Amino acid sequence: MPIYDHLAAADDTAAAALLEADLAEAGVPLPSVKGVDPAVGPGGLEAALTGLSADEVGRDPRAAALLTDPAHGAVWMMALTDRLRDALAAAAPPERERAAAAWAVAQGLSPDRAGAWDPADFTERLADLARAAAARGHRLYCRAVL
Repeated sequence: MPIYDHLAAADDTAAAALLEADLAEAGVPLPSVKGVDPAVGPGGLEAALTGLSADEVGRDPRAAALLTDPAHGAVWMMALTDRLRDALAAAAPPERERAAAAWAVAQGLSPDRAGAWDPADFTERLADLARAAAARGHRLYCRAVL
């Protein structure tokens, strides 16, 4: 099952440079979620947080934009939208909890399908990362490792 590491970096070049890095050793703070596809995951969370449709979210050129060559192998880096970063950073805890619940229901991501994965906990950890990224002028990314 893939592991999706969500991280912040100054820009696409800096994020791509972390493709094969040990993120913990590199001092990159991140929430890590096993088995949640970001196309289903944060894109759906963005729609739940902002009220935009999935189509509107998908029109953003950064929505899960692949930054590295998929032929590279079992690791790739994707961009997440600045709108998701900003919505996560600005949302109050009850709003994030409501969005996480709506996102999970809409995608059928129940605990029995997602194992120990908790949408509310993931959303809180991603919001922490988003606030730190926004404060530094950084962007959010997702590294997928098969």
